[in-house]
Amino acid sequence: MAPTAAQTAFLQHRACAPKVTMQDGTSSPGGLGLIIDPSRCQGARSSASHGSATVFGISPCCNHWISMKRLITCVAVTAWSLCPAVSAQGLDTSLRREYPSLLYVERYRAAYPQDVQGSTDAWKTATTVPRDATASELSQRLVGLADQHVALTGDKAGKTETLGVLFRTSSDGHLVVWHVLDARITTLAPGDEILRINHTPTQAWLKNAARLTFGGNDRSRQAEASLSLALGTPAAHEVAGLGKTLEMHVRTRQRAPRTVTLHYQPMTQELAKTLASSVDLPDLPEIVTIGNTKFGTLRMGAFAPQYSATFTTAAESAETAASKSDNTDAPMLAGFCAVTKELIGRYDALAKQSDVMLIDLRGNMGGFAREVRGLAWAISGRKPVHTYEMSASGKAGIVRLEALPDDASCGTVASQKPLLVLVDAGTRSAGELLATYLWANGATVIGERTIGAGGGRDSKSDGIALGETGYRALVSESFYVFDPTHALRAGEMQETALIDRVATEGFRPSRTRPYATQSIGVLPDVPLVIHPADLQDGGRQLLARGLTAAGLNK
Repeated sequence: MAPTAAQTAFLQHRACAPKVTMQDGTSSPGGLGLIIDPSRCQGARSSASHGSATVFGISPCCNHWISMKRLITCVAVTAWSLCPAVSAQGLDTSLRREYPSLLYVERYRAAYPQDVQGSTDAWKTATTVPRDATASELSQRLVGLADQHVALTGDKAGKTETLGVLFRTSSDGHLVVWHVLDARITTLAPGDEILRINHTPTQAWLKNAARLTFGGNDRSRQAEASLSLALGTPAAHEVAGLGKTLEMHVRTRQRAPRTVTLHYQPMTQELAKTLASSVDLPDLPEIVTIGNTKFGTLRMGAFAPQYSATFTTAAESAETAASKSDNTDAPMLAGFCAVTKELIGRYDALAKQSDVMLIDLRGNMGGFAREVRGLAWAISGRKPVHTYEMSASGKAGIVRLEALPDDASCGTVASQKPLLVLVDAGTRSAGELLATYLWANGATVIGERTIGAGGGRDSKSDGIALGETGYRALVSESFYVFDPTHALRAGEMQETALIDRVATEGFRPSRTRPYATQSIGVLPDVPLVIHPADLQDGGRQLLARGLTAAGLNK
């Protein structure tokens, strides 16, 4: 089914998506930066989407303030064909000129040597990229950035392909089937454990794949590798040592293991739509009783309203009413408000039956940052913490800060129940953004540390040319900086002064000074280990442990 006009506009609104290019050369509908190319931008300047993968054909990088018309212009076409490319030059020169803050990267690497990989050679050493450099060799040059939004693109990278399934992982590297996207696959079911991948024990395979996966910490890179295993470009699969066919040793509960063979297939609009709906399916019941405490749970798997009838109906109605208006944002904002009001209704209905509310962001694939800001306001009853996008200024030692504006409120929930936010190593991009906003306004975050996709890329960017290799590198072009005390100002600022502030206490978040989530990720108030059993029961035992650790059980 072809997307409606509102969906198309919405798609474009995410021009910065992870570049999920379909077999027919179009981008998948959505602004998710979700699934397709985990290395895509997230909060980009002039972007609309804040996702982190390339799965939905939406780019996680689109940040927010792009208009519907511009969105459509940049997204409806073959991925990035309309976006100007960075002129060919040395990778080191391009990174020093375009990257938000290499000082930030270096300070993070010094603070977390156990979490980083690669080196600083990509920006500190002037070397020519060999014409015959492989995707693996190029990835090795870039992993030192600790940037989940890095990705190889270009004709040589290929179009997104998928196995037709999604996986999820435990903290110790167990891998299970999460969702089956392709109804033709009957050899796998949710909960099936993957014991071996192409004859390699799964835990060893994930550790090896994580070496050349982009992100801020090893555990999250393993979760990201499991996503790339499910869907990614041929180049990403080549880096992981994969071909067109995957052989898995699979066990269903206590039955004897069996061998299942799957083939990568083109990512289609229909599969993207199924993906968007699948990740929003709840793993927990709406009401969960643990001891004497009742939890109301809301699952948020991605912020891709373009697949929502609520969004498209409201957006199309506003589009018709404002056909002669210059306000090109009106249809999109009407759609966002409709989705937000629907959420408010669901939230309050559950809160009436519950003692504690839980937002489940495990495995969240990202999406529109602009939508997330409205949802955060609705849930917490307060505006999101003041936020800037930090980008390169073109001057050595100086960065530029641009404040994110607030849209009008679409309403807030009536409930004042305690709020928990559950995250894991697979929570990405806009999912991390929502967790950050809710935490800043008083919620308690439980779960695992996230991957640190706290940057973005301009929706018009085509990345950095990597010599004559046939590849380009997409990298973050801005980082979010959260400012709870309004200590910062828009404009230019000394890079060292800003990084000194956000790097305080090992980059930990603070309600009394500026902070960032790039590379460091969201650090839970209540850290939880995700056991293999937690992948089988929807997370009930995990929630019980979190309840006890947070001191909320009656």
